[in-house]
Parts: sequence; C-alpha cells; structure tokens
Amino acid sequence: MTLWTVHPAIRCRPLLHSTLHQMAARFAGEVQLFERVLLPSVERMSEWVLNLPCPDTFHPGESPPLPGILASTLEESLHAPFWTGTSGQECCLRTLEVLIRKLHGAIVFWQVTPVGQVERERRWGGFSAGLARWCAHQGNHQVWLEPRGSETLSWQGEDHLAGRILAGETWLWLEQQSKEALYPVERSEVGTSAEERGMEWQVADRLLTQGLWDPRQKPGRIWQDAGLWYLLWPRVGEDLRRGLGAEGGTLPSESREMCLYWQTRGVLGHSPAEGIERWHPLLQRRVSAVCPSPLWQRWISEWFQTHASP
Repeated sequence: MTLWTVHPAIRCRPLLHSTLHQMAARFAGEVQLFERVLLPSVERMSEWVLNLPCPDTFHPGESPPLPGILASTLEESLHAPFWTGTSGQECCLRTLEVLIRKLHGAIVFWQVTPVGQVERERRWGGFSAGLARWCAHQGNHQVWLEPRGSETLSWQGEDHLAGRILAGETWLWLEQQSKEALYPVERSEVGTSAEERGMEWQVADRLLTQGLWDPRQKPGRIWQDAGLWYLLWPRVGEDLRRGLGAEGGTLPSESREMCLYWQTRGVLGHSPAEGIERWHPLLQRRVSAVCPSPLWQRWISEWFQTHASP
C-alpha cells in the first residue's frame, strides 16, 4: 500500500491552467466550444479525481506532480494526433473520450481506503461520489492506495462514469450534435449488454421485468407517443432512486433537483428540469412527464423488442 494525500480542488486547479490555456488556443476559431463544452466538464472532473495518480506511470514511493491523472490526461490529449486536420467538434469529442477512458482506468485500478480504516465498505468505489467529497465525509484526506487486483466491477463502466463527470452543458451539446460521449469499442450492432450499461439501467431493467413500468397497466409510469418514450415524473425518478439502495438514499428527492441529477447521469434528455405537461394515453389526462435521453430511448425500445410477446 502507498500513503497518499488527496489535495483539494482549490490547490489542484491552478496547476491545470497552463495546459488548459494551450488547449483553449487550439479552439481559437471556436472559443465557445472550449468554454461551453469542454471546460465545464474538466472543472467537474477536478472535483472527482483530483490528484489520483496515473497507474501507467506511478511507482510506489514516488509523488507525481499535482494534480496527477487529470493533468497527465489533459497533457496527453493535447498532443494526440487527432488535432491534425480534424474539426474542432471532432477534437472536442475525442478529448472527452480520452479523458473518460483514462480517468475510468485510474478509478477502476486504484483501491482507496482512508488511513486508519480497513473495512471494505469504507473503500472509495469511485462512482458513487467524487474523491474529495468522499474523503471529507470520511474526515481524513490521507488515504492508502493499492491496486484492486481482479475485483469485478462490471457495472461500473465508462458510460456510467461519463454520466457522473460530464457537465450538463456538455451533455446538451452532445445531444445537439447527435453524438455519444464515447466511441464504440468492439461493440456489436446489437449494442451493449444490460450489465455494461450502468447501475441505473440494471435498476430500470429490473423494474421493466417486474412489470412496474408496464405501459399497458396503471399507473403507467412509462408510455410511448409519436415514436418517443416518456416517463411519469417524479414517480420514475423515485423508482430509480429507491432501486439504487444505499447509494440512492444520498440522491436528491425533490422533483426538480432529481430531474437535474438524472440529466447529468445521462438518463434524461434536456427537457425542462421541472418536467413537461403531456397527455397520458392510459390515464387519459395530462401529467408531469420527462423524456429519456436518446441513449435511453434506444435501450427502452430494445428492451420491449427483446421481450415482446411471440
């Protein structure tokens, strides 16, 4: 194990300025793309990973320059070959992809335990809360780092991490461009399995299988209209929150905050945060509804196609 100090964002962020300044210069003709899409997510990432060391270059006993994995990944993406002869939009997408994949690799690799605590439940999972906030909650910014080894983390995929560390402005831009945060990697035409889609989808899959989200039965938490799926709000948000168990207990319970939260997780599209009024074909009245993100639209449709009665 290696003793490590988790430094606060206020100390780490200034050390990113030089690299971010160089990156901003690459977007000279598209300043808003950098300021509106990339920068807010980098700011959010600094809250999540801070100076967690990069597993590719870390050696026990060494202390890499602050702020570790995030700085090294930004530097790597800055010198990536895709900057040559590629549009600003494409560079933005590829930079986000590099950041997500590298940070995911570090979070999955490192097992983080507060000094003086060895209980398994005290280890930072990396996906339920940002590292700085988690350490503050544990009351100790000194931690033990060790490789996780062969521990299985099947549900904690890159898509799941993207939902946590990308800012809402970035998700809005991705939807406007009809893009996803990650390029498919060895992914079949059928798509990802339910296990690879993150804990939220596992909860949704279970609720669909149990019939709680049956569009043919009241209270009709989910229904389709003009080719789009809609979710009864805030009932569906409460279902997801409860389905996440202990983690769900820490999530917002107020309707608007819950809506904003699920938007940042990539579950909902960017409809108004308080929901929309829409006609419900089963209840035969207008109800408060939200629209799932394009990715979730596809997954829900796939679920019903797979489980359709013969």
